[in-house]
Amino acid sequence: MKAEVSKNTVALLKAKQTIKQLRKKLANTKQAKRFPNGFTSWMETHHEIVSAIHEAIWYHENESRDLSNRITEVLKTRGTGGLYELAEDLTDRFEQAHINKAWDGEFFDAIAEFLETELK
Repeated sequence: MKAEVSKNTVALLKAKQTIKQLRKKLANTKQAKRFPNGFTSWMETHHEIVSAIHEAIWYHENESRDLSNRITEVLKTRGTGGLYELAEDLTDRFEQAHINKAWDGEFFDAIAEFLETELK
């Protein structure tokens, strides 16, 4: 009986370790899918996109500049939460389009071109 308990305990400990390893692999896979170029790259891209959206809204409100149709539509239909989702979606799409890109000074130009196309 004692030998069976020990075998069961060992089996449970091995199963627990396996589950722990699988969870870690799954987390890494999800992170790689979510942040294909790493979190730092995603965060930098997200910052630039949010800044551009904010700047467009500020100039629209304070200097009567036209606001992109896409931002206008998102604000009208989904409000501020929609802008959060828009910025996240644009960030993900930009990061996916530039997987493993080694930037050599053209990052800001690439973001500007991307946003010019996406925020018409």
